[in-house]
Amino acid sequence: MARKDGSQSIGKHPLKPGYYRGRVYHAGKTRWFVGTRKAEVQRQIDGFVEEQREANLPPGTVGEYLRSWFEMISPNCRITYRAFVTSTLKTHVYGQAVEKIQISQLTSAEIITYFDSRRKAGASEQTLFRIYKTLHAAFEVGVELRKFKFNPIKLPKQVKPQKPKFSNVEAFSPEDELKLLNYVAGKPWEALIRLALDSGAREAELLGLQKVDLAGNKMLIRRTLNTVVGGPVLEDLTKTDASHREIQLAPSTVAVLRKHLAANLRNAGFVFAKATGEPWDRRDFNRAWTALLKEAELPHSHFHALRHTCATRLLRDGAFIVAVSKRLGHAKPSITLDTYSHAIPEDQGALAARFEALVAGSGLT
Repeated sequence: MARKDGSQSIGKHPLKPGYYRGRVYHAGKTRWFVGTRKAEVQRQIDGFVEEQREANLPPGTVGEYLRSWFEMISPNCRITYRAFVTSTLKTHVYGQAVEKIQISQLTSAEIITYFDSRRKAGASEQTLFRIYKTLHAAFEVGVELRKFKFNPIKLPKQVKPQKPKFSNVEAFSPEDELKLLNYVAGKPWEALIRLALDSGAREAELLGLQKVDLAGNKMLIRRTLNTVVGGPVLEDLTKTDASHREIQLAPSTVAVLRKHLAANLRNAGFVFAKATGEPWDRRDFNRAWTALLKEAELPHSHFHALRHTCATRLLRDGAFIVAVSKRLGHAKPSITLDTYSHAIPEDQGALAARFEALVAGSGLT
């Protein structure tokens, strides 16, 4: 197994009693250090590593590198990601002390101090995680392009910002699902609610749905409608993206969709749009959804709960995990399993009964 650059170890010297010997693997070679105490050897190793760090990092500040990186990736990234990075850098990096630090002098202590300052300024743990993820990704590109030998924005797990664990969005109960369907029957929301509960598609996928994406009893998911500064933005999904998929719909869903399309001819290519025919932006859509739940006397929940409701119902009714995963557009079935394992029946008695039936049918006792 190949040794990793930077790997190190310290142990008793095999030839000099009372001494310790340490080694660090760097640039294809092993460097040795000797001392009478472990701490002394560790200091020597740390000093060597820091020297190599400064020697291998290019000149320039953090801010200068980030601007050049963003200019390089902008033409090839999604509009929503470009807007997200622009907002993150403008709000949390540019104008802060970290922007002026020379990359060659950027230490873990400097990075930790920076995140502490953002936390004191009121940034949430989710925001801190997104900042770290953005900075780490930016400098990782430098590693791939061989500008750096290592990523300077890399903190140990114990101190780096962690992705916060959010409480799961609860699926509607079977009773509330039927209550919602009955309430929207014959109303403008009916087609969207039916399609969401049947397909399990995401909010952005449904709002980005075009009339040309519907053919017979199938729906093609190939674009999303997202909201950025300036309004709604329609983006195509790549064909290699698992989200790019074809979903077969229930006949009753298709019938409701046909009625909806016939009644909304002025929508500008979109299957679902505002009363004016314009595409939804997320803020207005969330307000309208919240108002609908209130009118239907249902508990407040995110629109995403409809996706969870679809997946939970399918798995509860015995659908294959791979089929459900493809319907939801998950990259791997393991994602579906991790998210919805609670919905899969765990009747151990039924599983034992299957083997009992096998044995009984064979005449064995």
